[in-house]
Parts: sequence; structure tokens; C-alpha cells
Amino acid sequence: MKNITIIGAGPIGSYVAYLLAKQGKKVEVYEEHKKIGKPVQCAGIVTSSIKNVLDFSIESCIKNKIKKIEVHSKNHCIEFNLKNLDFVLDREKFDKLIYKQAKVAGAKFHLGKKVTRFEKNKIIIGADGPLSMISKLINKNKNQDKNKDKNKNKNKNKKHKISFAVQARVKTRTKIKDKNKVIIFLKSKSFVWFIPESSNVARIGMIGKNIKELMLFIKEKYEYKILEYQSGILPCYVRKKVHQNNLFIVGDAAGHIKETTYGGIVPGLRAAKILTKSIIECKNYEKELKKLKKELWIHHKIREFLDKFSEKDYDLLVKLAKRPKVKRLFEKVDRDNIIKIISKLFFIEPRFLYFFLRVFRVF
Repeated sequence: MKNITIIGAGPIGSYVAYLLAKQGKKVEVYEEHKKIGKPVQCAGIVTSSIKNVLDFSIESCIKNKIKKIEVHSKNHCIEFNLKNLDFVLDREKFDKLIYKQAKVAGAKFHLGKKVTRFEKNKIIIGADGPLSMISKLINKNKNQDKNKDKNKNKNKNKKHKISFAVQARVKTRTKIKDKNKVIIFLKSKSFVWFIPESSNVARIGMIGKNIKELMLFIKEKYEYKILEYQSGILPCYVRKKVHQNNLFIVGDAAGHIKETTYGGIVPGLRAAKILTKSIIECKNYEKELKKLKKELWIHHKIREFLDKFSEKDYDLLVKLAKRPKVKRLFEKVDRDNIIKIISKLFFIEPRFLYFFLRVFRVF
């Protein structure tokens, strides 16, 4: 088997390195940043499904465990009591944990080194984020078509491949009432989150890149002291090639993200396992990803729905979610099992189907 080079030592790249090195493969990882885990570019909350993916404990990286999620629209509010806890991660510790596991397994890391050229006799895995160079190489000839309409659609889609997020870590002036509860505020084409790390430290962020807007929102809701600002680019799920010859992409580079919440850690780790199996067993990576890609496409379509919502639509959505059977479904099944949620949702509350159709003005 060819030697393997991985571009990017975030949690997904390091996890691929760990899995391949465990199988005795010679793996080298190149990371342009000098420190693992820096800069932090995500909210850092995951579902308990992560424990079904990893084969080692992450307890040392968990800063807080979430039991409840409270969701606000303009005029309504609902609280979900989670059957399975969410985990608030210390992202720097989490990234370093997987990095250390990969090193122990035998992977070699080169930090502070940016790769610009590749050897043809090596397998190259791009785990190099939303603006992935490897993804561009794989997809540079995709969808080339003489049909002008198709080219127009292609150009339109390019505008929607990335989003942005801004976040502030804050120390609150008063004790947080319930440190085990995340609060979500629904906004048109966006949402704001309040994620407690402890009884007096929280992460408050929003989809978008306007820090002033975020600060105005925080001032209206909380008394705080800013500890640090964080921001990041978020990929959007698009159907792209993930493999060509000796090139592969995974994680954010491949758009492996749940666009409903813009969470990418769990789907990225799942894709890392699929990629490793595909390489070791000489299977078709594109085909092996079929189930995961279907799930991510559903998240993508739901995000398209949500981005069309008005404040009245969000009010109605929250009202429908208050129905006992619907509420129990969201409490019992976590967001990393979207197919299970969707398959049951329209059955137990048909008005959801009518609601989405109305938003798209089908009626």
C-alpha cells in the first residue's frame, strides 16, 4: 500500500491518522498551525453519539454536560429534557487528545508546515477545512458542461458553500441559573446560542460574521465580561466528489456537517471511520459514504426550509413542537439521528408536513 499523507491535524484529520496508524499504515500529518487545537473555531457541543464513534474516553475533555435545551422564537418558548446528554467540549483538549492517540498509534506529525505539492506515489487525504485545497483539486473538473443553464446553477451554488459564525466566551456577573441547559434563540436565517461551560462561564455565539450584532444581543440579555472572541468559517453541505485517484477528502473539507445546527464533529468522525475502512479494504469511498451523505442532505434541506422562515413561522414551529408526542421525540432521539426523527415526525404530527409546504407556498 502507498504511504499516506494527511493534510490537517484537526480532530478529523488526527482521527483518520489514528485509525490508519492502528492498522499499521505509515501515516504523516501536516498542519499549518504550530499548535494543536488553536485557533478554536466552533461552539464545541456534541451529542452523546460521539461515544458510539470513538473507541477511547473523552471524559477529560468534557467541560459540562447538558441535560436541557430551551428554544425561543419571538413569542414562544419550549424546553426539552434530553434523554441522552450533550457534551460541552474543551476543544483544545479534545483536539490534543486525538492527536496524542494518533502519535501513540504511530502517526508522524509535522506542525507549522503548509503543504503545497504532493508526491504521486502517496495517498493524500484532505482534512484541511472548508476552503480545502484538496477538495478543489478533486472537484476542479466536476460539473463541466456546455449547457449554459447548468453552469448558471453551478455558479449560484458556489455562493452557498460556506457560512460564518462568531462566538464570545463570557464570564457572567451573576451565577447562571441552570448550568446544564443550553438556550437557543431562533432568528431569520440565523440563530443565537448560549452554552454554559460552568456556573459563571458561557459561550454565546451566532451564525453570521457581525460581532457588533452579537454584542448588542448579549447586552440585551446578560451582564458579562468578555474573556475571548472566537470565529470560524462553516462549510455547507454540497454534493461533491470526495475521491479521485489517490486524493480523498473528509470532514469540513468534504462538507460533512449537519447544517441544521452546523455541527461537524460527529459526522466528520463517522466519515473518518468510513474513509479508513475504504482505504484498508479497498472499497469505494463514495459508495461507503452513501448513508451518511443521505443524512447530511436531509439536514441541508431542512436548513433551506429554516432559512425561508419568518418570525411567525418560527412561532408556529415552536408551538407545534410543544405537542407531547413531538416533544418526546426530540427529547428521546438526538440530532445525529435525523432520519429517525424525520421518519416519525410527519407520522405523529402531520401538520409539520403542511407547515413546510406552506412555507414554500405549495398551497
